[in-house]
Amino acid sequence: MYLDRSFCMEVGQIKSGANVEDTYHKMLQQVHRVTPQIADTITGTYKSVYALISAFKRDGPSVLEGLQVDPLR
Repeated sequence: MYLDRSFCMEVGQIKSGANVEDTYHKMLQQVHRVTPQIADTITGTYKSVYALISAFKRDGPSVLEGLQVDPLR
């Protein structure tokens, strides 16, 4: 098995936040098609990564359906 050693070695590839909440928000934005507004909505509803994962485990993949995103944020 070949392991590419250049993974995450370039400056700026991984964004960290000023605190836990900011890091959670930035982490969500790393997901394809998650805008800052969508990340705001998710973090407003699920206050932590643990809360979001628990919701996925409990309610399945449809947990984010129906969340209202404010486009002006």
